[in-house]
Amino acid sequence: MAWTEQDYQEIVARLMAESIGVNEVPDAESTDDISSLPAYQPANGTEVPTVVKASLELLVAPALEAADKANEAADKAESNATAAQTAANTANEKAELAAQAASDVNAAKEGAETAAQSANTAASNANEKAVLADTAAANANDTAEHPTYIGQDHYVYKWNKTAQAYDKTDIYTKGDAFSIKKVYASVANMEADKSNPDIAEGDFVLVNTGDVEDPDNAKLYVKADGDFEFLVDMSGAIGFTGKTPQFSMGTATTLEAGASAIVTVSDDGTDSDGNPKYKINFAIPRGNPGAPFRVSGEYATLEALKSAVPDGSAVDGFMAVGTEAPYDYYAWVNGDWANQGKIAGGGSGNVVVIPAEAMRLTSQSTSDEILNAFGGKDAFLEIAKKAYNEDVVVVVPVISSGKVSYISSLVMASYTDNDNASIGVTFNAANSAFSVIITLSSGNATYAKNEITLLTEAPSNGNAYGRKNGDWVKVPEKSDVLTKGNETEYTPTQDYHPATKKYVDESKAIKYINISDSTILEISNSDTSSAKLRELIGSIFGSKDTFINIVDNIVDNDTEYQFVSTNGSSPNRFRLGSIGTWRNVDKTSYELAFTLTFIDSSRCYCKAYFISLQNTSSFDGYFIIRDIITSDNLTTITKKTAAEYEALGSKDANTAYCVTD
Repeated sequence: MAWTEQDYQEIVARLMAESIGVNEVPDAESTDDISSLPAYQPANGTEVPTVVKASLELLVAPALEAADKANEAADKAESNATAAQTAANTANEKAELAAQAASDVNAAKEGAETAAQSANTAASNANEKAVLADTAAANANDTAEHPTYIGQDHYVYKWNKTAQAYDKTDIYTKGDAFSIKKVYASVANMEADKSNPDIAEGDFVLVNTGDVEDPDNAKLYVKADGDFEFLVDMSGAIGFTGKTPQFSMGTATTLEAGASAIVTVSDDGTDSDGNPKYKINFAIPRGNPGAPFRVSGEYATLEALKSAVPDGSAVDGFMAVGTEAPYDYYAWVNGDWANQGKIAGGGSGNVVVIPAEAMRLTSQSTSDEILNAFGGKDAFLEIAKKAYNEDVVVVVPVISSGKVSYISSLVMASYTDNDNASIGVTFNAANSAFSVIITLSSGNATYAKNEITLLTEAPSNGNAYGRKNGDWVKVPEKSDVLTKGNETEYTPTQDYHPATKKYVDESKAIKYINISDSTILEISNSDTSSAKLRELIGSIFGSKDTFINIVDNIVDNDTEYQFVSTNGSSPNRFRLGSIGTWRNVDKTSYELAFTLTFIDSSRCYCKAYFISLQNTSSFDGYFIIRDIITSDNLTTITKKTAAEYEALGSKDANTAYCVTD
């Protein structure tokens, strides 16, 4: 009978239920009594292996054999390593002894060679120096006997030692008058034209933008090395013509601390000899006062200084060392006297000092007095040339309480030749800016000194201050200025005096003359003498003083007036028309003329009044009244010929007829 699939499944299930997996075999607690492990061994001629017992001795035998061989090899290696180390140590000891011996031999050899070389070098140097000394002496004698000179053609000639002859150099000492080769409208246009062959090396060009507010305007450049180099802002396109420039102090202003000082030059015309005149304008930054350059002592040598002042920590200033100018100046630095360099009056050093005697000169000093203050003309020229040609610091002496302090200054110098030069210095001291300008023109020296008080802070005590005569002055709380909040009456007395609103309103408004009885104005055609003048003036104007005041107001202020009558239920007003006034210079005579027009219930009045007060003290004068029109019912005035008038059948009662022929 064949097995079904169900049969197979039941067999598998039975086997699975009654079998034990390898992972389900219990662990042995020791190896005691375990002699073998189950193992599979293939059977000859069959595909199904046989299950056999594998003895533990058979399984561990290869491992034990390998371990024995490894231990044997390790023992042998250790023995060999010990022997090798011993041999290596012996070899190293012998190598070190050999190297030391070789080093000793080489050192001895090098020492001998060095000693020999030094001796040879010393001998060679001695010979070379002897030769150089002989050559230098020969060159010195050759140079002394053949000095450089300027030929009649104004070129510099220099001695050629090799050729033993003078060579003509390219240095031409007769310069041309200063001139501007070309003027450009902008810096950009100038830079674009740098390759222009017509602009040679040393030529000057000017930028003129046409706008004085443009910072590039009036900048002067020189052509050098194929490019334009900026020289100076000429502030108004100053032109030099080869004349000796004359300088004077212009303006001096104060800048904020930390700003760069600014020096500009502005044109000031020419003097009687045609020399150009210029103003030097300074803008000097404000700053904290620094320590002045103060000389606290003089010693011939440094040793003498150290002996006299071994500790300079308390010295306020510098010590001058030397027997003649230029001196070396020492300061106490880090516990010792340190050399700070020289101050030279036109000699060596990068600091040039103006002699103290030069600061005591005045504009009245003679040319000899000025030059002698510098130690002579040559000394003055030396300072001028040094300040003009070199990058130096110029200091000026300030004398206070018998002590001389040196402070740095701004400097402008020029040098044309030994008869034409100038030195200008500007410095701050004691809240003032000082400028000193010494000019040598055609060999004659002049001196100018100006002082400008610098603007300082106003007192901070709550009051208002203004500048007057170079100083702060307190501004009164109520000055002679009319302010918006003014409440004080003010009457102008001069043509350009200010006037208050109240004054203008009262001056230009209509004023009133009160009369109690207006019938006084109805007086017809009357000539009143002085006897009646007082009465009429009193009746109409109230008093003589009122009349005078009315005339003054009309003359001075162009005031208008009205008569006001109060004898009715409501006031009547009569404005003065066609007013004419006059008064004499001493105000003793017054005249008033005016017209008056008014009506009542039955009449129309038009009158002219003329009042003349010839003497204010005696009431001399007259009062004239003239009727221009007096009518009770007239409305029309007409012009007729005699024939026309006769031809009229009846006449109009309210018409006045004027016959003209």
